[in-house]
Amino acid sequence: MSHAVTPEALPANLRSLVRILGADSRPEQKMKAIAKIGDLCGDRNLGNIVAVAAAGAIPPLVKLIGSGSVCMQMAASSVLTDLAANADNAATIAAAGAIPCLVHLLGPDTHPDTQYNAAGALNHLGRDAGVAATIAAAGAIPRLLHLLSPEFPADTQSNAVSALHTLTVHRENVVTIAVSGAIPRLVQLLGPGYPAKSQQMTAGLLLRLSLIAENAVTIAAAGAIPRLVQLLESGFPAEVRSNAAGALGCLSEKNPWNAVAIVVAGTIPLLVPLLGPDFQAVTQQTAAQALGCRAFDSQNVLIIAAAGGIPALLQLLQPGSPTFVSMAARGALRRIQQAAGASRLQLINLVGAL
Repeated sequence: MSHAVTPEALPANLRSLVRILGADSRPEQKMKAIAKIGDLCGDRNLGNIVAVAAAGAIPPLVKLIGSGSVCMQMAASSVLTDLAANADNAATIAAAGAIPCLVHLLGPDTHPDTQYNAAGALNHLGRDAGVAATIAAAGAIPRLLHLLSPEFPADTQSNAVSALHTLTVHRENVVTIAVSGAIPRLVQLLGPGYPAKSQQMTAGLLLRLSLIAENAVTIAAAGAIPRLVQLLESGFPAEVRSNAAGALGCLSEKNPWNAVAIVVAGTIPLLVPLLGPDFQAVTQQTAAQALGCRAFDSQNVLIIAAAGGIPALLQLLQPGSPTFVSMAARGALRRIQQAAGASRLQLINLVGAL
């Protein structure tokens, strides 16, 4: 059911609600006003979200998360999370001084629902590298990492790992997260029993962390490779499989021992289906790059060919494929050609048979 209201009614209604938020109204009046604004924003209706921000709701909502009651902080932080999904609103929320308040709300004295909301809001705000640096400087990373602990609800853990993933847009945050000792816990979040969204964002975060070579060693030593390989299987959503493929590709690229372990774990037959037309272009690109990383000797080239990888890569060179996909496929085929060596004739015969 849509919460959108008619354009004629929206401005007057909002002006009244915003006045209640900022005035010396009774707490119950403010709670009702927050609830009504939340109803407008709750389905992420873009028109309503823009109108709520334009009506001036953000500054008083930010003030309420910093000084309101427990219930008011919970309700106001939920609305701010919805508003922050819009990039322009996110900049306004950050400029209104929300970051220190949201980081504080991640702490141990906060209601669990408010922690969940605060992590979600920071996830939206951190998409800008400069804001991500500010969020980290405010002390968010240790608090977000704490929310990954098993005692917190799965949805809170999911929002926390999503926020950490977003914060890595600022490179120094990658180092901060890695040296915090978070990698073993992140590997656990790849396992069964966790929501697909958590697995997707965790795999994406491990991909970002593994761009630093020493992290790639630590991630593999923590047991990430078999868990990432499992996430390539067909029962997982495409977004999870794509991020897992990307993480495995980077782990392989950064460390030769990882590359061997990843092939031994049986990744190649699981990567080839991701090249197919049923997957988004970014997933095809990731799979092609990951296969290229595995084409480091003639034996692996034969495994790629036997799994149908070469025809699938050639298909990505056809007109209609996005340029970045074709480039990834061409790079993988070039590596395959270079690594084929003495197996080239056998490879030709195998591809012909396919």
